[in-house]
Amino acid sequence: MSEREETTAMLSKMVQRRCESRHRFSAPEVMLEDPKTGNAVRVDFMGFDPYMCGSPYPNPSSVGLGKFTAYEVKSCWADLTSGHGLNILGDQNFLVTTNEVADRLTNGEMASLRRRLDEVLVPIGGRLCVARRCKCFAHSERYRYSNDELLLAIFMAQTHHAPIKINEIKKAES
Repeated sequence: MSEREETTAMLSKMVQRRCESRHRFSAPEVMLEDPKTGNAVRVDFMGFDPYMCGSPYPNPSSVGLGKFTAYEVKSCWADLTSGHGLNILGDQNFLVTTNEVADRLTNGEMASLRRRLDEVLVPIGGRLCVARRCKCFAHSERYRYSNDELLLAIFMAQTHHAPIKINEIKKAES
């Protein structure tokens, strides 16, 4: 296994632990279809927290008010700048990377990316910590998808199904 693959595996394991402890529902490798191009879009990890309305249990009406959190794992600068797999689709968006990549982002490189993120997380002492808080109201591409589409994609990723086809869902609804 190459150093890049080892770093990706280590960061992914840390994100998995974070998702399991912080989100009501989560899954790795959440696949969606881009409604503009029809191409598959993959988010490395996605979590969902329904709005709890004062109850310890989610109810169906809480789905529309829930919060989606997206995590993208990038093990090195080449991975970050490759143009592949940097999907900012959550209500809250995190880039999980190494200290070296975070330092380059902090020093002003890729300002347009920083405006789309909420925070950059790096591993410190076996856990993920904030290296940089980005723009307070990060712009994401989240609203290309409904809550139902994102939640279905999370559940399908948990059961290892193929990406959902948005056009097929819309046809079935009509």
